[in-house]
Amino acid sequence: MADPQPTLLQGYPAGPIQWLFTKALTKTDITQGLQLEGNSKTYLDGLGDDMITLMNDGLDIDLFAPDGVYLVTVKRTLVRNSSVYRLKRIGWKDCVRNHDFDTHQSVSCWAIYTKEGGLCLLLESVNT
Repeated sequence: MADPQPTLLQGYPAGPIQWLFTKALTKTDITQGLQLEGNSKTYLDGLGDDMITLMNDGLDIDLFAPDGVYLVTVKRTLVRNSSVYRLKRIGWKDCVRNHDFDTHQSVSCWAIYTKEGGLCLLLESVNT
């Protein structure tokens, strides 16, 4: 089965698009920042040591959603020697509020990375 593709998003940068995950939001995702799951760890760890170092400190990136672009921070932490990535910052809270996200609502997330433009994420709600 082919990976899902964004259907509600416009204006995001050109580049190779990588589906990361589709998941139901948890209370922790909403209140403390979206935990990136599925293919996220492999994809983000694969961007190289320089990007990992930036994400350890918190890397500001654009999050493209159907209603616009939010500035969020991708933060990497180690839990039992495994990378865990989470979206932080007021941009994530604004995205949650503007989309009226609630627990158990499903979202899909994709990444685009280019040397010229860096990393950005795409996010839209989906019906499951």
